[in-house]
Amino acid sequence: MSTTLDVWVSSGSLQRHATGPQEVAELLAIVERDLAESQTAGLSSDWQLTIAYNAALQAAKAALAAAGYRVSAARRGIIIDSSSRCATRSRHRRRTSISCSG
Repeated sequence: MSTTLDVWVSSGSLQRHATGPQEVAELLAIVERDLAESQTAGLSSDWQLTIAYNAALQAAKAALAAAGYRVSAARRGIIIDSSSRCATRSRHRRRTSISCSG
């Protein structure tokens, strides 16, 4: 029986990745930093959300790394959530657009 991660490897969205505790710790440090930064007084709510969103992306990246996977280079920057029919496309660091259909 294939897991969803195995299906994503087969489709080319993910690739297997040998990782260590240091890599995961570094990603989690970025999560903590961004969550703290998102609470900075004086930032617009849009910017706070963007920073918090990056923290969520880094947390997901850490979870994938801990499980032995990473997003394939060809798929970086585009995430499609089939359950909500939304596509997230990173245009530049910390700039993201989201489009949904149906």
